[in-house]
Amino acid sequence: MQTESRTVKERIPWLMAGTRALLGAVMVLGERARWNGVALAVLVVTALLSDIFDGVLARRWKCDTAAVRVFDSMADIMFYAGCAIALGMRHPGIVHAFAVPIAIVAGLEVSGLVFALRKFGKLPSYHSYLAKTWGLALASALVVGFVTKQPSGWIAAALALGALCNVEGLLMSAILPVWRRDVKTLAEACRLRGIARQSKLRFVASVAGAAMVLFAMAVLPLHAQKPGQAVYETGTTGIAANTTAPMMISAQVLRFEAPTPLAIPYERIDNVEWRKDVREHMGFFPAMFVGMVAAREHIYRLTLSYHDDSGVSQVAVFQVNRNDAISLSELLRMRVPQCREKARCLMLYDE
Repeated sequence: MQTESRTVKERIPWLMAGTRALLGAVMVLGERARWNGVALAVLVVTALLSDIFDGVLARRWKCDTAAVRVFDSMADIMFYAGCAIALGMRHPGIVHAFAVPIAIVAGLEVSGLVFALRKFGKLPSYHSYLAKTWGLALASALVVGFVTKQPSGWIAAALALGALCNVEGLLMSAILPVWRRDVKTLAEACRLRGIARQSKLRFVASVAGAAMVLFAMAVLPLHAQKPGQAVYETGTTGIAANTTAPMMISAQVLRFEAPTPLAIPYERIDNVEWRKDVREHMGFFPAMFVGMVAAREHIYRLTLSYHDDSGVSQVAVFQVNRNDAISLSELLRMRVPQCREKARCLMLYDE
């Protein structure tokens, strides 16, 4: 009886990790079927709890083997890959805006796997403190991404932590003489190697710091909205929400150069409304990483009510940066008949 109970307990961590891997495909299928964002966010939280408790149970039942830990790491990669695809389907503009940082993190992840496999003949399974922090940040970014329309700040923080985590993993694989699991810090990897602490840890810290600076240089310019570009937030057109594209101005029409272009003749615009909001980056995280050094960033939302060729009323909501908002405000006041006498067509300037 005890042997049978022991066998069941040993299988539970495997089943939890395997279910989590399958949830990655469920996320993609759910997004394709247009599931509610809250439902997808609940799946993310469920997977996060599964990731936490499968390790807790495995340690309590003393079945925390190397094979279980490696399978757990691979299940996480499969799940979060599915989540990334689903989030990209929901917010296609984010993939474009963060293309370089995403490629950097993905490249570092693959490099770490290949390097460890070639050196040790096994995939890495360090489960470091930084990796756990990245997991929490990534899950938080996904939840925000599925339930809100402005996940960019959270995603930027998660990508930055992801880059640091993967650099740490590569350094651990380079330092360790033999394969080890559950190496919590670089200092522990150095101790296991038998490296003198002071000089070598300074070198490791310098490499990690340089990686962080290089990644920040790649991410920060991409996080800002580029001049001349607008973000289609929502509306009655067939354009996907959060699509980023150039906003072109001509003598007769305002043209949004999305994959399916949207051209709005000035004479068909029935109303123009501006709204200014403060972009909330990440909640708690900007207080640590951004809020103490960066100024408040404003979003300018332009809502255009117009009628199409058939006379049907349409609405399009765009986000633009401050300089473009000033130019568009002046242009619309001159070109749109409905705006010439209406104060609400004016842009709301910063205090």
